[in-house]
Amino acid sequence: ICARKLGVPLVQWLHGSDYYVQRHRSIRWFTDQASAVITPSRYAMREVQAAGVRVPIFPSNMGINLEVFRPDPAVPKEAQPTIVSVARLGHSKNHERLFRIFAEVRRALPAARLWLVGHGAKEARLRALAAEMGLADHIVFHGATPTETLIDLLRRAWVKALLSDKEGLGVALMEAMACGTPCVASDVGGVPEVVSHEKTGLLIDWSREQAEEYAASEIIRLLRDDALREQYRQAGLADARERFDDRRHIARLDGLLRSLVEHGRLVWEDTEA
Repeated sequence: ICARKLGVPLVQWLHGSDYYVQRHRSIRWFTDQASAVITPSRYAMREVQAAGVRVPIFPSNMGINLEVFRPDPAVPKEAQPTIVSVARLGHSKNHERLFRIFAEVRRALPAARLWLVGHGAKEARLRALAAEMGLADHIVFHGATPTETLIDLLRRAWVKALLSDKEGLGVALMEAMACGTPCVASDVGGVPEVVSHEKTGLLIDWSREQAEEYAASEIIRLLRDDALREQYRQAGLADARERFDDRRHIARLDGLLRSLVEHGRLVWEDTEA
């Protein structure tokens, strides 16, 4: 309303749950008032289009600061097999599934540990579940952490896991890859736009038979195979440096905003987001 009154263009950024978890009919009314919509992935673009939004939609992953999220040869990996999961303890992240799979991993690798980074409404419930499953001594709840601590945990972990039901993109996967940690993630939403299956990590299709058993076996295989982790680590680092630099995203947005303000029309770099 303010943009219309002032006669200036409005660009709307849609991030995640606003279009796939809590979608409401108002999303079309509000979004159609914008001159352009930015989404974090091509998957998200298709979801917004499916809601009936008619204005131009442009996908561009947010990228990450590669000068901050990077490997450090001076930081060693943990002595025991360690999985890290960076995600809010809330809807769609499915930590319960992660716990069940981790229990299977521990049967094969009793020394394995799971680190949870993030906080949310389900924390008390998840702590109780960990205790009920006999995993309380093997799961560490780190809560919300400063960026420096997050990066340290990503560098030290062997594998990053994100087994969500839905993901608009998966920035936490970008961060892990940039720190040199291979990823195992759900084959949902925008995740395949980040992780390349059997190149930079592993994607799990939950519609396959005995999917959780398969996921556990794949994580076990990855934890046991030093050469495979190194292969995914190197490929992930190269991919992060080529595709996930936040300066690229910023330059794209800058070009879009300048074209709207200076020329009254949309100009967008027509390359992969």
